[in-house]
Amino acid sequence: MKIKASLHLHAKEDIRDCKLIDYTIKDLIDRAAVLNFKVLAITCHEKMVCNSEMVAYAKSRGILLIPGVEIRLNRKDLLILNCDVTAEQITDFALLDKWRQKHPESFIIVPHPNHGMMVSLGLNKLRRHRDLFDAVEHSWFYSKQFDPNRKVSRICVALNKPFVATSDLHQLKYLDLDYAVLELADLTPSAVFAAIREGKFQNVSQPKSILELAIFYIWMSTKNFIALFTPDE
Repeated sequence: MKIKASLHLHAKEDIRDCKLIDYTIKDLIDRAAVLNFKVLAITCHEKMVCNSEMVAYAKSRGILLIPGVEIRLNRKDLLILNCDVTAEQITDFALLDKWRQKHPESFIIVPHPNHGMMVSLGLNKLRRHRDLFDAVEHSWFYSKQFDPNRKVSRICVALNKPFVATSDLHQLKYLDLDYAVLELADLTPSAVFAAIREGKFQNVSQPKSILELAIFYIWMSTKNFIALFTPDE
């Protein structure tokens, strides 16, 4: 069966982006169900926020909800899917290597490695630590004129790594623009990861306009600036 999957998602429960995002995980699940998604991975920053209640609710809507986290590894972002709270303690590549050996059921994706941000892993580290990663993200943040994904795509071919589209979601309107269509035998995390590793997927993605990217960047920068001066509830 072919299904829609989105594997890099943030929501209001994110401790880092809670003041940036106006929808909850339940809101996200409801919207994804309307759009016929069957697999979602919740990857909020630094803390596991996906619980059994959320997984059960997603299942009631026909969706497999995979728990995950976006950790800071040597101050660089990394997605770990199908993990437990021990993933929160990973802070460097040595710890990641040890953790990965104990958790073969997990799946590790390098997000936006070539986007020039301080939190992006960078292409040199991507090559150097290739054995620690299962896949690389095809970032939604690109246009016809500005497309860091092109170089990453060539590197993925050279490294024999899957290059999978995600939305890195912070606004619900972008959910249905960038995702992967997977060919699955059954709706389980292991089947999802096997399909990606074996290349049994197609990316659905479209370039954005330079204006749209600029508006998003200004929106996020403004929201983050305001959050600095907004007291916690």
